[in-house]
Amino acid sequence: MKLHYQGKYNLDPEILPKIKHQPNAVKFKEVSSSKEFAVIANTIGLVLMVILSIPILLVYKNDLLLYFDDVMLAFIFPILTMFPHELLHALCFKEDVYLYTNFKQGMVFVLGTETMSKKRFIFMSLLSNLVFGFLPYCLSFLGTKYLMFAL
Repeated sequence: MKLHYQGKYNLDPEILPKIKHQPNAVKFKEVSSSKEFAVIANTIGLVLMVILSIPILLVYKNDLLLYFDDVMLAFIFPILTMFPHELLHALCFKEDVYLYTNFKQGMVFVLGTETMSKKRFIFMSLLSNLVFGFLPYCLSFLGTKYLMFAL
């Protein structure tokens, strides 16, 4: 994998690298614009954040103010992991990968032009969310479980 930083994305899809569609390859269904993608991605993220906050609120109940620093870290952590999140996606490519920023719409994204299997695409799509989302979420409950037994 060779990473190319392309800088700020100017919302013109014509500047993005492309390759000719390969015969027998299933084309990925894409949204019509990056603005539409940003709205969809941020909406899904917000809904997931609300849903996953419910168990945390149930576990901490009245002690939420005692863990105010942890709660603030939970809001800052996604911003701090934007670039590492995309780098994990980039590691799943074998060839050239292009990194773009689009902070105006709250996005950083990588784009690769190589073809890949459906399994590798699913793995690439989930890897960052597992490493920076699901695993820390699960570990936080393990820590809470052992903390409660200690008290």
